[in-house]
Amino acid sequence: MADQIEDELADKPAVDRPQEAAEEISRGRSDEEDIRLFTGFTDIFSAIVLVGLLVATAALGAMAAPFLGGLIVAAASFFLTRYFVVKRHFAACGIVLAIVFGVGVSTTFSPLISFFAPLIASGALWFYWKTYKVPISAALALAFATIGPAMLYFRIATPFGIFNGGGIFNFIILSIGLVLFAIAIYWDISDRDRTTRRSDVAFWLHLVAGPLLVHGTFSSLGLSHLFNMGAANDTVTVWPIFVLVALFAATAVIVDRRPLILASFSYLVFAIGMLAYRQFVLGSTANDGNIPLVLMIATMVAGICITVLAGTWGQLRTVLLAMLPAQFSGRLAPVQEWRLPDASTQNLPDGEKEPLRLVHGLNDYMAAVGMGTLFIGSLFAGYVLAQQLMMPAGVTSDIMALMYGPRPWLIILVPIAVIGVLAAFFVRRRRMALTGVAAALQFALLSACAVYLLTAQFNLTYFMGVQNPGQGVTPNLLPVVFGCVLAAGANAGFGRFNRIPASYALALLMLFPLLFLDYILNPAMTSISPVEAAMPQRAIVFGIIAFAVAMGLDRQDPGRQTQRSDKAFWMHLLAALFFIPAAYKLLGTTFGDAASVKLLFFAALVMLAVVIDRRAMLLVALPVLVGQHDGGAGLIWSVGIFAFLTV
Repeated sequence: MADQIEDELADKPAVDRPQEAAEEISRGRSDEEDIRLFTGFTDIFSAIVLVGLLVATAALGAMAAPFLGGLIVAAASFFLTRYFVVKRHFAACGIVLAIVFGVGVSTTFSPLISFFAPLIASGALWFYWKTYKVPISAALALAFATIGPAMLYFRIATPFGIFNGGGIFNFIILSIGLVLFAIAIYWDISDRDRTTRRSDVAFWLHLVAGPLLVHGTFSSLGLSHLFNMGAANDTVTVWPIFVLVALFAATAVIVDRRPLILASFSYLVFAIGMLAYRQFVLGSTANDGNIPLVLMIATMVAGICITVLAGTWGQLRTVLLAMLPAQFSGRLAPVQEWRLPDASTQNLPDGEKEPLRLVHGLNDYMAAVGMGTLFIGSLFAGYVLAQQLMMPAGVTSDIMALMYGPRPWLIILVPIAVIGVLAAFFVRRRRMALTGVAAALQFALLSACAVYLLTAQFNLTYFMGVQNPGQGVTPNLLPVVFGCVLAAGANAGFGRFNRIPASYALALLMLFPLLFLDYILNPAMTSISPVEAAMPQRAIVFGIIAFAVAMGLDRQDPGRQTQRSDKAFWMHLLAALFFIPAAYKLLGTTFGDAASVKLLFFAALVMLAVVIDRRAMLLVALPVLVGQHDGGAGLIWSVGIFAFLTV
């Protein structure tokens, strides 16, 4: 079925199996480091509501006693897990509840026994893991058990002057990272094929250990001070950064875990940028004029490195594992042939009514980071190219040069070409969801810039007339209409070619300026006030149009088995982002800031959300409603709202 959604994993999430069968779990694509972070938007919305409920409850309890807030949320998290995880099988809720439980236990005992609290939290989290088998709880238990002794050392050493500040602190951070990394490798080795929850525990351990290990290493070696952009850094070598990043990357590929690469990425960007800065700024008479070139080199080279790693991970593992002794490589995760995500949606939990494919795992995230970095680099590349060709005879103004002729289009066309190539590989071929959303947003941003540039070039004389109003130039609105329609078609085509549902909502967004044709480029509108006055009403109209399109897509796929369901989700989100803030603004203008009116409006939204079984509008409306009161009354109000939504 060409139009069917590729689900995140073919198996059920780790938290949905009976306790007695907890270690038996069929994993998806281990070569992509897929892990069930959520089951759908119902799960995401429930997790957000739980965070709001538990945070507000903790703050309310802490007003009575310092330890009471933590105790209440720890107990609430433990018992809520039985419903949201054991019964509803919600992965994101399981992650949230496990974290809140650990933090709650730690904050409960912290006022009583201070630095012993992490050890108590570690034991409680291990009990939580044994009870519910939520993998992150085991990883947190081991992390708390490792961090606890370090905190005890600080507690004991500081009064006696043994703790000498940064040096010891950096060494301890590095030691904690090494210990957690070793524990993560142990859990990985115990599940070489990554088919049980032990692999998920190792994933979370690597996620905690990676930043500690990387930043601890750089800080202990004194390389982190290079980030201070003073003159003293101009003569300090940055080559050790490249060596360490290469070492971390090789280790990550060998053990088939990506946190080490992601944690060291910022150091790679900085090191490349520093080399380029010394070459093209300090070593050139142009100085600041070469800053865009430096930024282009730093972001382009680093982005290429991380995207190549994301795209050729399996091939690199094959080469590196072949160089290792068989007795060592034989204990690591085997290299698997890459395959598409499973297209089945039948394994979603019964409680998940809004299937949504948003992120697969760390390889998807790593590709999205690489694409974002290359997007920034390609913008600078387009600017550098345009800058070299931008000053034709007779044009002396920098502002005019940015709008004149075909040259400024390089700033848009270069990143479009980069996005097109990356999307074709990572999204169209590899079906990476988060990378697809990132590509859609970047393409839409460039489309909007293209519309503005097209309008500016066709009305170049008018823009000069704005600076000299006496010329009385009349603007041409045809480029606005043509540009918006062309941008909408381009985004829809981009989404269709690469199978990105979010692109269709962004295509509709490109048409929003058409609602303001009577204001755009109107010489009589010299103030922004008329546009601000008209914005709420026209935003409501646009929101209603997007909602109608979303409902049409929902009717075409009532079972939510195809990509039409994903398209409808993004349309519902777009409709909510425009309609709800504008409606609240009009309600405030008409009735004042009466909480009762906004509460009635929110109740109407809840009823509508229940009827159509979509929650995007509630997510957008929630922040406005929660912020109605301050202090203790605000906390009670927030607890009531979140409790209602939880129920």
